[in-house]
Amino acid sequence: MLQEQHAEKERELWHHLVERELVYIQTRQDFLNNCTDRMAFIKKALHNPTEREQADRISEN
Repeated sequence: MLQEQHAEKERELWHHLVERELVYIQTRQDFLNNCTDRMAFIKKALHNPTEREQADRISEN
């Protein structure tokens, strides 16, 4: 029983991760397609420690 509960929790975590990843991909694509001055946002984000990693990742595209 405990093992089944653990497996179910892990499945829920996995599905949650997949759902969030899809939302992230859609949001990133929306930003890239619709933000007219995205380089300004990315450059500014590079100076913000909480946004820097995302700015690095998105600037690779």
